[in-house]
This record gives sequence, structure tokens and C-alpha cells, in this order.
Amino acid sequence: IFREISKDGDNASSRKLETYMQLMQLIDQYHTHERGVRFYADRLCLSPKYLTSLVKSVSGSSVQQLVFKAITKKAISLITTTDKSIKEIADLLNFPNASAFGTFFKKQVGMSPVNYRQNEGLPKS
Repeated sequence: IFREISKDGDNASSRKLETYMQLMQLIDQYHTHERGVRFYADRLCLSPKYLTSLVKSVSGSSVQQLVFKAITKKAISLITTTDKSIKEIADLLNFPNASAFGTFFKKQVGMSPVNYRQNEGLPKS
């Protein structure tokens, strides 16, 4: 992405990339507590609509998708590297309950957290 954006050398592209990188740092810091585009847009002093279009143009993903990816990555790490219960993981990731977390996880990964832990994320052969 960086080479693609920077090769034209214009300031608008480098500002977009810089804003995108700032967003990624914010997501890394706040994804367990803040999931809405407005929170991140406010932190970057941008409108949600502008932030959404900027992120889409840089990464091809939406802000929401990036937040969900960060949550999913953290969930996978907790599931595979700890012996915390699914409820404890749901609480750590700020889900209202284990069921809501399970639904989210299954939608993102394609299997329940329990099945993922049993299979360590490997597809069945």
C-alpha cells in the first residue's frame, strides 16, 4: 500500500497514509472498548464520512471492518494462548455476554470460539 500511495509523491496521498496509520494505532489502542466510526473520527478531528472514504481509498476496507479484524485477532490470540473461558474472553473484549461474542466470532471466523479452540483454528481435513 505504501509504495502504491507514495509513488505519485503528492502531499494529499501522504496525508491520507499518515491519517490511516494514526487510525490503525487508535484501533490497536481502543478496539476492545470503542467500535464506532464516530469515536475514531473524533479522535482524528475528522468527520465519520470523510474518515470512512479515506480508509476505503487506502485499504479497501471500512473502519468497522478494521476494528472487527483487530477484535478477532485479539480473540484468536486469547482463545489459542490462554485457558480463559469463553465468557472471560467475552468480558475482556467488552461483549455483553458470551453468546454475543460467540455470534460475532462465528461470523468473522466461520466457527464458534469453542470449536476454534478445539481445532486450534485449523480447518478440518
